Amino acid sequence: RIEYHERLIAAYGVLHKFETSSNITSDGVNDENDGDGGGGGSDDNPWAAEAQSWLDTHEAVAGRGSLDADLPPGAMIAAAASGASAEEPMAFSRFVKCCEPKLVSIPGDDGATNDGGEDENNAHLRKKRAVYLCDSSRDRRSALVRLFRPLTADVFAFRVVGDIFGRLGVADDRGTMQRYFGEWFTSLPAGTASSLTISSRSFRPPLRWLREMVGVLIEDELSKTEESAEGGDANADGDFDPCDAEGLTYLRDLHIFVSDASDLPRAFLLASACREAVSSETSKREERTYGRVSQREAVEPWDCLLRKIRVCLLATLRLHGGPPLGQFPVTVSHVSSGRAFSVYEWVARDELSISHNHDEIVDLEDACRMCRQAFDPSSPAGDGAERVRTLGRVWRAASAAGRGGRAARFFMADNDQPGPLLLYLGGFNRPVKLAAHRALLLGGKWSEQPESIHILRDTVSALRALEADGGRYRSLAAAVRLELWQSCLRPVYRAVFFGFDDVPELREELVGPLCADPGWLHELSRVALEVLILITRTAQPSGSDGTERLMPDSAHSVGGAERGGVAATDAGDDVDLPWKNVWPSAKGDMLLENFESRARPVETTALEAHRAIVSASQLTEDFSSLAYCVPSFEDMFQRHSLFAPAAVPSSCTEYQVEFLRRAVVRKALLAVGPIVDRFVLESIENLGRSWGFDLAQLRARFLLAMYDVGKDDMITDDLLSMGPHQLDIPLFIDGGLEIVSARLHDAVSTLRGIKTHRGIVAVLDADTCKWVKEQ
Repeated sequence: RIEYHERLIAAYGVLHKFETSSNITSDGVNDENDGDGGGGGSDDNPWAAEAQSWLDTHEAVAGRGSLDADLPPGAMIAAAASGASAEEPMAFSRFVKCCEPKLVSIPGDDGATNDGGEDENNAHLRKKRAVYLCDSSRDRRSALVRLFRPLTADVFAFRVVGDIFGRLGVADDRGTMQRYFGEWFTSLPAGTASSLTISSRSFRPPLRWLREMVGVLIEDELSKTEESAEGGDANADGDFDPCDAEGLTYLRDLHIFVSDASDLPRAFLLASACREAVSSETSKREERTYGRVSQREAVEPWDCLLRKIRVCLLATLRLHGGPPLGQFPVTVSHVSSGRAFSVYEWVARDELSISHNHDEIVDLEDACRMCRQAFDPSSPAGDGAERVRTLGRVWRAASAAGRGGRAARFFMADNDQPGPLLLYLGGFNRPVKLAAHRALLLGGKWSEQPESIHILRDTVSALRALEADGGRYRSLAAAVRLELWQSCLRPVYRAVFFGFDDVPELREELVGPLCADPGWLHELSRVALEVLILITRTAQPSGSDGTERLMPDSAHSVGGAERGGVAATDAGDDVDLPWKNVWPSAKGDMLLENFESRARPVETTALEAHRAIVSASQLTEDFSSLAYCVPSFEDMFQRHSLFAPAAVPSSCTEYQVEFLRRAVVRKALLAVGPIVDRFVLESIENLGRSWGFDLAQLRARFLLAMYDVGKDDMITDDLLSMGPHQLDIPLFIDGGLEIVSARLHDAVSTLRGIKTHRGIVAVLDADTCKWVKEQ
């Protein structure tokens, strides 16, 4: 306890002395360069120049001040480093509140003793009591702003940071010190962070701190290698590798911190500073160690990380202003995991920002696949000032489109015109996967704008594209089509027939007025029937009973690779070979795999029952009559309805027959010219087929209804020339004879009432007139 208080008092004394000193000056205006720690600004460091361009582009796309909008409380203190009068010194009570004692294990000498309980692998560790910052991120960051504030001052205050943490007993914990530095750096205002790491005029104390950290890490690793060689370790050959078997890199904890950082512009700036520090220090050590320390190998992990951040920036800024890209913040680690985001979804969103028309998007994908301007920003091909400027134009063009300007859509006409996101993520140019995501995205958009039926039609166009490549994607098509029905269309019909009480997915104030619009319902039913037909196409025989069900097929699924084999969607795509080793990996798709894994077998009887109800809704405005026509009508359009067998009558019931008769008469009354053909009967025939009604009889009844309402001139020869297997001839003759008789009787009755025509009636055969009247 005494040691804890002694450390607190000693560390606070150093901090308080610095904060009350009258000699603090801002390094941002210091023109002197120290040969060992300054210089090397953006003029001769392309990564630093790129970092600055990302900061500028983010401000241009997201708005001025957006980089500092989410800084934690107290972060702006760092911007006031030009004098001690800018802020009051930190109170001792506040300093104590931010600290807590810990017993930690740190690397020690060979003769160091442990407290016991360690195994041989941890024999080189020793226990030590030290004072760390608390777990509260708010308090910890407010303290870090103060503790690292000397790095914003001049060269004379540079070593104060090491002195403070040394008195706390934390300086030897390299990992914690790196994490503290990362937290402090990402809490700085963007302008301050930039001037401290990029400006060629600045002494740049943060880079000096990082270089010293790299130097200490190199010495530690060299010492371990020498000790292993002297001890006769069979695994030690005297060589030094900056990346050991565990993937250790210089500033490894900062590497992890940057990978987990969601503030991508600051993450890129911090990574560029770390890369510069590693490069500078290892370059100086390479000659001294006769190549045992390799600059090229040391900076390679940082180069890879910077390119990955570049890709994340490309996607987030290109799609800025739209819905969130996922449930998690966009970080390199999240994207690398493959379980937090679907990059295919990002590309599909960008395609939809260009056009909703499926044919236009297909042309765009083909053009991107063949375009020579394409390059991969996650590879060295994406390095260079010109490439960075190209990506910057992509982001700015997307921002201009969001403000009412023209989006960067096509790039063939003008070499300076940036292309779509797909041009730089060519590994994700998989038409079927992209079509699946477009269908899901358009379905979600239609749910927000249900009055826009054209969005739903575009959705169906994307669903049709899932049948490409001869059924290779059958399981994917089934899952996506089923998802669209379940989440978008099914709730609407449940609300139409039974109200909004058990449909929490819909907003009644938005959908309710549309449900009362017959025209909207008719258009919706046409699209819904097409979706149900597409679902039917993906059903396949399953089970000994021979019934058809939609069954997930692991051999044809997106996630087939995870289930023991190469996924069909990733196999045999030779056109994508140049993109196979890019980041992020184009293999697998988290969202589509989840949809496939949730897909359940669809009962064909239930599917037919739903199709029949949707068809019937097009033929009547009195939905109450459907309750008599469909068994278990109240159970339809629930979440489980498609997955349980539906009761199917063995033959067409009398209610169904009556419904069809009324529908035929209604269709005839509503028919408009100049002609009607067989396609007019499509909806009625679909319903009759579902209910098992004789379609030949149905067509005959429609023709008779047309004659009965006096629309003879609309009937085409195509309808009258149907054969016995298409038209119920006996029914048509009998019904036609009744209509002819009725018309003749009306004509005779009319002639009898006219004096000048009574003579004509008198010569008619009496028995014939009587028979016509009876008919």
